[in-house]
Amino acid sequence: MVIYADVLVCVNVLITYIFLVCSRVVTNLPTSKWGIVLSSAVGGLSSLVILYDDAGIVFSVGYRLVVSVVITCLAFLPSKIRGFLKCYSSFVGISMLFGGVMYFVEVTFKPHSITYHNGTVYFDMNIKYLIGCTFIIYGVFLVANYFLQQKAFKNEVYTVNVSFRNIEVALRGFVDTGNNLTDGLTGKTVFVAELKAVAPLFTYEELIYLKSDEIENIPDSLQGVIRFIPCQTVGDSLFLPVFTPHEMEVKLNNKKVGLNNVCIAVADKSFADGEYNLILNKNIYDLG
Repeated sequence: MVIYADVLVCVNVLITYIFLVCSRVVTNLPTSKWGIVLSSAVGGLSSLVILYDDAGIVFSVGYRLVVSVVITCLAFLPSKIRGFLKCYSSFVGISMLFGGVMYFVEVTFKPHSITYHNGTVYFDMNIKYLIGCTFIIYGVFLVANYFLQQKAFKNEVYTVNVSFRNIEVALRGFVDTGNNLTDGLTGKTVFVAELKAVAPLFTYEELIYLKSDEIENIPDSLQGVIRFIPCQTVGDSLFLPVFTPHEMEVKLNNKKVGLNNVCIAVADKSFADGEYNLILNKNIYDLG
């Protein structure tokens, strides 16, 4: 079979992207937007090893493992070794599963449109068909990911402990899959709490100010403690004061998990008739 380098690279960019999306769903860990683009490109370019005729099994395996390390680091930007190992093992496992399937297809059916060599797969297909498959597969994963999130968080209320100024309050958090609020300046994920639920964290004068909906004339005691971020709700646009807790943990699956890179916005209103008093972000599992 004649192998065209452009088709080879494009096919493996697509395959790498699919593997990363699958890994993201399996691990519930976020990917970097630009990182997933770069890692998919690395996966595509690394496929050129298929043109090397003398590569043995040791070289092929070692090469794929090293490339997988680069792809994992670029896509997930793991800050801890545990997170890296989780992402890496997921990506490698999915790649091995795919490779096994391709090898089985090649040996059993000997298709003329598929070549699998040096751990790399090549499909001899029309580029328009390839682009169409990309959009279809991406759509399928978007739909699947949406329903997985809906199922994971259905009607569950979590206990969230928030520590601030040496004071701790216990909140009841509900995951709103429509909440993707982030602080545009710091990039932190934003939870939204009822003001009365976090009232013990502030003085009486500070609470008066937070109730006033005023943005200017911040009290001296809140200077550098709170800032305002824009928030868009159904039929309304407003600014919410946010603060960063000193510590924060949530009880998930009978285990307390510390939450990182989170700030809390305060709203002077009640949620769901008191059933919960903290609206969690849909990406809560990515924050521990």
